Amino acid sequence: MISRVHHAEVPPRVEYAVTDLGLSMSPAFRLLPQRSEQNMPRVLAARDRYDAFGAPLSA
Repeated sequence: MISRVHHAEVPPRVEYAVTDLGLSMSPAFRLLPQRSEQNMPRVLAARDRYDAFGAPLSA
C-alpha cells in the first residue's frame, strides 16, 4: 500500500509513496471519520469498562 525507497546517501534519504493498491483503498479511508464518530459512544463505554476493571492479566 506504501512503497519505500531508501537512498544510500549521506545524509540518508527515504522516499515514500502510495501505491495503486493504497489508492484503491481511498474510499474505505474516507469513511473512517464518519465511522469513528458513529461509534464514539461504544468506544467511550469500552474505555470506561476498562478503567473500572483494569487491564486483563497477561499470561
